[in-house]
Amino acid sequence: MSDPKDITSALRTACEQPQGELDVGIVLSHFIDPRRPVHEIRLRIEAFMGELPTVTRTEQLLTWFQESGFGRERRGSVAAKHSDLFAVLESREGIPISQALLLMGAARHSGMQSFGINYPGHFLIKVGDDVVDPLSLSILKPDDLSETVDLNNPTPVSMIALRMLNNLKALGLQSGDFSDALDIIDVQLAISMDAESSSSLHFERGELWLELGAIGAARSAFIMCAETCPYPALAERARKRAGGLQVDDQTLH
Repeated sequence: MSDPKDITSALRTACEQPQGELDVGIVLSHFIDPRRPVHEIRLRIEAFMGELPTVTRTEQLLTWFQESGFGRERRGSVAAKHSDLFAVLESREGIPISQALLLMGAARHSGMQSFGINYPGHFLIKVGDDVVDPLSLSILKPDDLSETVDLNNPTPVSMIALRMLNNLKALGLQSGDFSDALDIIDVQLAISMDAESSSSLHFERGELWLELGAIGAARSAFIMCAETCPYPALAERARKRAGGLQVDDQTLH
């Protein structure tokens, strides 16, 4: 992956666009594989969209994606490449949110309304009046949804970016790469639009600094969480975490 500082500005710009979801995916694809420049990723996506026949209904769009090789069972475990739009187009294998970006882009390319639904655990999209599972490429009925989520409330572009970064961060944590996870949190803090998200990220940052043995940095992160968190329970938890840390003369990482 590239240096997170190199993508922060581009990602913030993408998040400010009304329909910047694909731009977010392109920026993060370059972050995942910096050997591939942004313009090459964009051209690959445009070429894919150019293959799309005339479609006016959700069923037609999903059928074309299936005929193009999407919707198959993914082979092996989840990896960073499944969040890389270029790699997803090459393999036709991605996680729900990366395939959702391509579906949204294709729907809009065809003149249909489309936006993301921040459904817990499995990102969904709306195409016209239909709720779509971007992984199975199926139209869902209200009875298929167990969570109470406003299906007519578009997910902000910044929330999509945060969710995609969460996936990459989780992969780093699974491999024990706490430094990379901290770098990703720094990017998330730069694009976070609300106190709820930011304060939770500060708490998470404190826990990761503790894993690295940087007590002073951990304490500072917990204090920041306590001072900014709108949730009393989390704020109190952060205060206790900070109060229980003894800071001696040490080299901070």
